[in-house]
Amino acid sequence: MEGPATGRRLRSVLGAVRPEEECENVLKNNANGNPVRRVLRSAAAGKTKPLFLIAQMSHETNTYSPVPTDLARFAGGLPGSGAVPLSGPAVAESFAGTRSGVGAFLELAEEAGADVVTPISASAPPSGTVQDHAFEYICDAICNSVMAHKPHAIFLCLHGAMAVESHEDGEGELLQR
Repeated sequence: MEGPATGRRLRSVLGAVRPEEECENVLKNNANGNPVRRVLRSAAAGKTKPLFLIAQMSHETNTYSPVPTDLARFAGGLPGSGAVPLSGPAVAESFAGTRSGVGAFLELAEEAGADVVTPISASAPPSGTVQDHAFEYICDAICNSVMAHKPHAIFLCLHGAMAVESHEDGEGELLQR
């Protein structure tokens, strides 16, 4: 189930968050040491195709910016335009083959032979504090999909600098949920 390309992709993904030598050790370890291998083996043992959930919630908040960050900003629209972020198959169609976090996750899922669910891809350019309704819309899309699909693995493309009207750390709040 895991070929040389998957190993390279895992090194690339893990290398983003781990020193190179630790990344190599994770790849050499047994199923307990590598979360992706563990998921794939678990799915194989249950004779089911693995299911990966891939989602994006990305924003760099500038608390001095007068530009409001409503839901439309996460869809590439102007504030107040009513636009909504990509969801469902449109996410994979838009990001497949791109040099992006979501694109890398989609490639990894394909190499692993996994089915994919993509509840939302929400990314906004740097602007003011994220409005609560936008944050809740994005979180609900991700959390409701996790509960509905019970994926074997969850891949989140997060920026890490989001402030929301009701939360200082938007990404931390999502992860707690």
